[in-house]
Amino acid sequence: MFSRILVAVDGSENALRACEAGATLAKAYAAEVTVIHAIPSPSIYGAPPAGEQFYRKLDEEAKGIAEKAASAIERDGVAKVRRETLRAHGSTVQSLLDYASSTKSELIVCGTRGLGGFRRMMIGSVSSGLVAHAGCPVLVVRTDNAGKKRPEFRRILVAVDGSEEARTAAKVAVDVAKKLEAEELTALYIMTLPWAAYSGDVAVPVENIEDQLEEVGEMATAEVEAIAQKEGVKVKKAIEEEVGSSVGGITKYAAAEKVDLIVLGTRGLGGVKRLLLGSVANGVVTYAGCSVLVAR
Repeated sequence: MFSRILVAVDGSENALRACEAGATLAKAYAAEVTVIHAIPSPSIYGAPPAGEQFYRKLDEEAKGIAEKAASAIERDGVAKVRRETLRAHGSTVQSLLDYASSTKSELIVCGTRGLGGFRRMMIGSVSSGLVAHAGCPVLVVRTDNAGKKRPEFRRILVAVDGSEEARTAAKVAVDVAKKLEAEELTALYIMTLPWAAYSGDVAVPVENIEDQLEEVGEMATAEVEAIAQKEGVKVKKAIEEEVGSSVGGITKYAAAEKVDLIVLGTRGLGGVKRLLLGSVANGVVTYAGCSVLVAR
């Protein structure tokens, strides 16, 4: 499934965690890994007085970052590791995506970080852009708040809703769980009830809605179970109720169950060729306290 993995690094502690996650998957899939560091477009630096000498220094630093990351992956037991650097032209995200497309990368791995002192964890602009626009799956790696814990994907959760995108995510989750010999794989369906159901202002047939949603949930989680049985993987099925948005239901369940990895699908919006995250996928990637794999 993942024979060519691209790991985007920037020299940060988060990027090293992404390297560790990339190495884990590369060993499981016997994949080749390319570590890449993209030098931001010169426009962000304005007009530095050192001119080309300034950019040659950036090139040297970029090579050092890529070399350090690649060496760490090799020490982790991955045989095929390439080092690449590039000068981004315009958008760093687009430059990375163009490279991923040209090399037929099947998975992009990147790190993320929190913003300031906010409790809400936000993905950085590069990670966000990769997730939103990549034509292949993207793994956004998060670890503990100290950033020192090696990523482990022992407890995996796949969020499903009965859609074709969710079925794709289920296949990816089952395959990853099998390859990594995960301790547990959970298929989660969130029954999302409208706020109006509890406002008292509008008569809403809550019981009828719940029955219908539960039926969809049973079907969606059963589909995952069927996929997993063919691969010899056991699945725990869970159906939870949440008011308003399923994002809160998914992230709260993942936190309570100490999930290491959430897998979910995404979909394109309208006829736009550019692939964008759906609201649920976007919310989970933004708010989850663990790593998230967005499948395509």
